[in-house]
Amino acid sequence: MNRLMHSLRATVGAVGLTENHGALRRWMVAGPEIARKVEEFEDGFDEDETTPNVTCLDRHHEQTKSVQEKFVHDIRSLVTTNEEMGNPFMEESMDLLNLNSKVVMPEKVVKDLKNLYLLGKEKYYQFMESISIRSQLETPFHATNWSCLASLELRRPRQQGG
Repeated sequence: MNRLMHSLRATVGAVGLTENHGALRRWMVAGPEIARKVEEFEDGFDEDETTPNVTCLDRHHEQTKSVQEKFVHDIRSLVTTNEEMGNPFMEESMDLLNLNSKVVMPEKVVKDLKNLYLLGKEKYYQFMESISIRSQLETPFHATNWSCLASLELRRPRQQGG
C-alpha cells in the first residue's frame, strides 16, 4: 500500500495534504482506491508501455472464439439461403409475402396491417375517453379481432411475366 501511495504521490503530485484537513480526509478515503485504479491501468500495458495487454476480462463478451465461429456460421447460412431462394430485397412484387415460403398474404391481412397505426390510435383515444368520462378502470376493453392472427387461407404468389 505504501508503495502504491508513494507511486501515486510521484505521479499525481499529492503533496501538501497535511496542511488542509479536508483534503487530507478526502485523500484518506479515496487515496487507496485511486492508487489501486492507477496500478490496474499500468498493469494493463505490456513492458514497452505502448501496447495494451488484453486479458479475457478486458475483452467484450462477443470477442470469444465460440461467438465469432457462430457469427461466421450464421453469415454462411444467410448467404446459402440467399443463393437458394433469391435475395428477398430484390423482390419486385407489390404483394405482402412471407420471405421464407414466398406465400402471399390475403388482402384482408394487408388492409389490417396498413391501418394498424390508425386503429391503435383510435383505441388509445377510446381508452383515454373512458378514463376521463367514467374514470372506471374495471370496465373491460373489448378486443380487436385481427385477420392476421386468425387462421389464414394462403394463396401462392402470382406468376410474373407472360
